[in-house]
Amino acid sequence: MEHEPPTIFRLPKPQTPPVYSDLSSDPDMADLVEMFVDHLGQRVEALREAVELADNDALEELAYQLKGSAGGYGFEPITELASIIEKQARDHADIDQLRDAVDDLVNICGRVTADPPPYDRDPLPPAA
Repeated sequence: MEHEPPTIFRLPKPQTPPVYSDLSSDPDMADLVEMFVDHLGQRVEALREAVELADNDALEELAYQLKGSAGGYGFEPITELASIIEKQARDHADIDQLRDAVDDLVNICGRVTADPPPYDRDPLPPAA
């Protein structure tokens, strides 16, 4: 009788993985990261409103502010996308292009967590 190989259980890949701060494991930064995350919804709403009003000046300023603060709190994916939105707004890009970029940013911001990652990002000890 032929043996079938054992079935290996694999966890499904999350469709929307959390976005962690590079600083969330730092006890000195944890409270600040949490405060940033708590206020992120207000920033996102302001960006949504600016894009709906096609207010490029407001979009550029809001994206610039978010780019800096997200970078300061260790959220590089937000910084990168906010930088793109800032440039598009400054260059008066097509409103649909801006709306798509803001939608992408909203998606990323919706996945942000102040919690530290459930794993050690660098499991290897430093070289002696």
